[in-house]
Amino acid sequence: MSRYSSGLRRLIATLEEAKFDLNLARLQARNSEDLEYRGVRAAVQAARVVVAAVDLGFTQICPLLDWILSSQRQPDDPARTPLRGELNARGLQTTKFTCGSGCDPDGTPRDDEAMGLWQMIICPVLRSGQAVSKAAAGTFDFPPHLRDEQGRLLGADGQPLTVIKKKDPKTGRVIGGRLDGRPARVTDNLEEPERLEYLRCLVADWADAMDIAAGMLQEEFQEAEKGATSPEMQIGIVEARPSRPDDMKRESEERTESDRADQPESPTGFLGGTPLADALGIHPTQRNAFFQKLKRKRKSLGDDAWHEIQNPRPNGPYFLYRVDSPELRKLAAGYHAPKLT
Repeated sequence: MSRYSSGLRRLIATLEEAKFDLNLARLQARNSEDLEYRGVRAAVQAARVVVAAVDLGFTQICPLLDWILSSQRQPDDPARTPLRGELNARGLQTTKFTCGSGCDPDGTPRDDEAMGLWQMIICPVLRSGQAVSKAAAGTFDFPPHLRDEQGRLLGADGQPLTVIKKKDPKTGRVIGGRLDGRPARVTDNLEEPERLEYLRCLVADWADAMDIAAGMLQEEFQEAEKGATSPEMQIGIVEARPSRPDDMKRESEERTESDRADQPESPTGFLGGTPLADALGIHPTQRNAFFQKLKRKRKSLGDDAWHEIQNPRPNGPYFLYRVDSPELRKLAAGYHAPKLT
């Protein structure tokens, strides 16, 4: 079994555990506080499983998540395309997106970030591909706000909230605004029996989303196992042993211009580690960022652009990449210049 396959199998087991805990909490919890606490714990664990799957290279499970994690972990990455959208007929563009307090230094989403990703990104994406979802699936994630007869948002005191407009100091035009308080939700004043039932519907939707994610991981695991035994995967693989990041930088800096001149202008074949970075012209200060990006984008390069090494050496690469792949060269283009400090 390959390292990729074994990683998928561990994630499947963890996700199944989270789903089991969630369903058990739905049956056992006697009050809404206990159910909410246990439900959030399971949801945070499930979110981190999906994040780990994306980091492993299975970006199809939640494509947008790859961009979001990159924006938090490498905010200065020049190769990242801005995220564009539209709100109230106005175009929006951003280079960073968070659902909470972001990630720890090691890249792990903090609890509130994982919970936000689960509700705002992962669950909607997982449900979007399903045609047999339950009625109103997902509506329990975000309870509707209370409004008066005129459609105005109400605060906790039952009074309409006021919109404080923000104007451009130069032109005087309204460019945005904010409410003068937190909008009340329909769940704020629910009695305990109604709140408990509401949360049971909510965690049931979460369990369904976990089941969708587990199914996608299982399918990917089966495909990975087929590929590991396929004769095509055994052809043309040449193992390459990369150096540590410090070694990669030192080796590149020590190479002379004449050494570079001896290399072919358009290298071909499959390479990994330092030889791959050299062939693609990756600057020494950008190599760590490039390999992290490559790990997340591997699947999007196409099946003919990479191979998994069946028996990788210790500290060696797990994957080799076709150097003349157009998509690979496009990805590498953003890492030719030195890293800005």
